[in-house]
Amino acid sequence: HDYLRRKGVLSTRCFAPHGAPEWATEPQQLWHEVRMREKRKDSQEAREFEIALPRELSDEQRCELSWDICRDLVDRYQIAIQASIHEPPTHGGDNWHLHALATMRRVRPEGLTDKTRELDGGAMGKAEVEWVREMIAMRTNHHLAVAGHAVRVDHRTLGDQMLSALEDGDMERAAELATRQATRPMGKNATAMARRG
Repeated sequence: HDYLRRKGVLSTRCFAPHGAPEWATEPQQLWHEVRMREKRKDSQEAREFEIALPRELSDEQRCELSWDICRDLVDRYQIAIQASIHEPPTHGGDNWHLHALATMRRVRPEGLTDKTRELDGGAMGKAEVEWVREMIAMRTNHHLAVAGHAVRVDHRTLGDQMLSALEDGDMERAAELATRQATRPMGKNATAMARRG
């Protein structure tokens, strides 16, 4: 695919574990190696992490947050990641986000090796997904605090947050969470239709 004319990408960068071959940080070479390694026609070549980024942060602060998240994922799973920060499609919009395309295989000094199965499902997969969500929330909150913002994110469900507020004796917060409706993203097509009326 030719993405040369694509707009809205603030920054793109590749990450790989220490000691990985040089090609692991060059997008074209990385994905060429991945395609050469996957021989089956139904092979999954990559896993995508799509992560919302706070609008309160500057472009530079969003980049720092995104790169910290990617480094944590690379360190934990020993994978290579191509990460791109996307701007909202409309000027002044709120949909800042990170697309992190990760290899399905670990990257060692000798190249692509065994597949990562930790995020594939089951009890272990659920625990790993929870770790990823918690790490992203912790990283985001740290960067918001460093930037001087009081707003925070929470990766837990509203129900879990409510139980935590009850355990802390914060009845006002628990009542607020009990009546709050969870939001669901509409997606780009539905959002465009809503804009057009």
